[in-house]
Amino acid sequence: MIQIRNFPSVPDLATEARFEKKLQKKNAVGMILGYYYDINGNFIQSDSDYAIQIPIESIRKTKNVIGIINARVNKNAAIGALNTGLFSHIIISEAVSSEI
Repeated sequence: MIQIRNFPSVPDLATEARFEKKLQKKNAVGMILGYYYDINGNFIQSDSDYAIQIPIESIRKTKNVIGIINARVNKNAAIGALNTGLFSHIIISEAVSSEI
């Protein structure tokens, strides 16, 4: 199970140090496991990211990936997460699903 979060979010996982202003320039809308993405589901890469994470390609190879979208997640973050193509299943709040 992977939690889908808004961007910006708290805690912010040292985004300023990792990305400087790149997330704002590339219109980030959400975060999955410390990876930030735009509304089209494109992951935004840092030029100097030092975070240790599960590689996206490992997640893509996983048969069942469940995403959790709670009521605090905005519709753009939810849409972007769905557009990543990572998830086989989504658990979503009724409030967010009705906005989409």
